[in-house]
Amino acid sequence: MDALSANAPATRSHLVRQLILVFAGLLLLALLLGLVSLYRIAANLDLREQEQSRFHAESALRQLHKSERTYLLSHPDWQAAYDHLAGPVDAHWAFAEDNVGATLYSEDGYAGVFVLDDDGTHYAVVDGELSQQRFDQFSSSADRILAQARQAPRATSGYMLFRDLPALFAAAVIRAPNMPHHLKAPSAVLVFVRMLDAAVLEPLGQTVGLSGFALSNRQAGGAGYGVLPLEGTGMRLSWHIPQPGRELIRSVVPALLLAVLCIALLVALLARYAIRTSSGIDRSHQQLEQTNAALETSEERFRAVAEAASDWIWETDLQLHLIYLSARFSELTGHPLHAWLRRPISALLDCDTAHLEHWLHGLATSGGSATLRCHYHDHLGQQRICR
Repeated sequence: MDALSANAPATRSHLVRQLILVFAGLLLLALLLGLVSLYRIAANLDLREQEQSRFHAESALRQLHKSERTYLLSHPDWQAAYDHLAGPVDAHWAFAEDNVGATLYSEDGYAGVFVLDDDGTHYAVVDGELSQQRFDQFSSSADRILAQARQAPRATSGYMLFRDLPALFAAAVIRAPNMPHHLKAPSAVLVFVRMLDAAVLEPLGQTVGLSGFALSNRQAGGAGYGVLPLEGTGMRLSWHIPQPGRELIRSVVPALLLAVLCIALLVALLARYAIRTSSGIDRSHQQLEQTNAALETSEERFRAVAEAASDWIWETDLQLHLIYLSARFSELTGHPLHAWLRRPISALLDCDTAHLEHWLHGLATSGGSATLRCHYHDHLGQQRICR
């Protein structure tokens, strides 16, 4: 037995274990790649949803600003407003006749209506009531609002703190409708102030399909939240952002992990069975090699004994064809060994007292031993006696 055949069983078991490890490694690698791909898809879905929700939030605010400016322009670009507000303010015309008065609060929701100039507040309606208070008692944004309104082609809008709460303002210079644009307009500015409260923000968010529109102090959007800064207020608009990627992870990963666990258990069982089967084959192979080695040793001993014996020894197969003849056969009979191998023994031996084939089959069946007197012819044709 050479070294390669001696190491074959150990190599076979080792190969099975290596194949199992390789398969387990490939399965783990496929799982990791699948999870990485799944998380990347989920992250892209969440990022896309975040970008879309921000776009919709910005669109909602732009539309709010546009509607505020549009509504405001129906008042300053009005000849009567120019006549009664651009110079000395006619409070009776403005408030008592409700041309720029209480209905702007009760019906349109404006918390403040002001006429401003460089020298201060000329007219003020706060919460639907005529007020003698100055604009700077409510906000510190008068100079910024005046500058923006005078630089704007028609009207401007923006954010401010009004009574320390976030608000949206719309402002425009009060001018006559037929006043040529190249002429210098008066400096009086009409300002509408709308509080940014839930009554304004929630319907605004609903118009673009966003929920949770509210004011927040958060510096950045957390998980599931988007933010937009409201310049001039120190506050931010926040809203809920749907997270389809996270929902995908929550719904897919547990089922995927359960499936992987089941596959891992099945692979473990199959691996255990394969290892046990491989070990059994190894043991059988080892036992077979040991048996073959013992048989070879036994045959070597038998041949050594047969070659050393004074008699010649023969062996047949089940069909009674000679498969072995000792060297003494040639010495005693003069026949070469190859001339009789694979030939029936009945062609060599002849017995007077019994039929040789029947006699040999009887011995094989009974498993006993006996002696039979026979004769054969040597290479010279002379008859010889044997037992």
